[in-house]
Amino acid sequence: MDSSRGAQEWESSVRIAAIDIGTNTVLLLVADVDDRGTIHPIAHEQRFPRLGKSVDAQRKILPDGFSSLTEILPQYKSIANEANADIIVACATSAVRDATNKSELIEFLASKTGIQIEVLSGEDEALWTFRGALSGLAIPPREALVIDIGGGSTEITFAQKENSLRRSS
Repeated sequence: MDSSRGAQEWESSVRIAAIDIGTNTVLLLVADVDDRGTIHPIAHEQRFPRLGKSVDAQRKILPDGFSSLTEILPQYKSIANEANADIIVACATSAVRDATNKSELIEFLASKTGIQIEVLSGEDEALWTFRGALSGLAIPPREALVIDIGGGSTEITFAQKENSLRRSS
């Protein structure tokens, strides 16, 4: 992984490390985002802690989920730091959103890792998925349908023109 900066054509960019804590996976993407919003990936990782395995039945993240995240997040933070990320952002989706102990989990992880985690609503999850899916296209389409089938939820976003998104989750 070459994480050097300055030699790339996108000089006015920010390097972001994004962590996605999902129902089954925890994903990391370190990328340069240029002034046009184009994403230039630097590194990516994925782990499978399966946080959601207890959420439907017990409505909470179990202690092994807490343990898994306290192992994974410092690894991701180290990768982000090695890649000279300017910022680390972390979000959690369906399993954490639905867990009755989400506040306890967020506070625990912040104290153990120093990473602040935002829990996305279903609508925000759909919006960010939509933006991510279209970000790699050179010319945005006039119409787009993006479906995100996750481990704990499914988001559907449709747009006919800019600023006319319809989202459901």
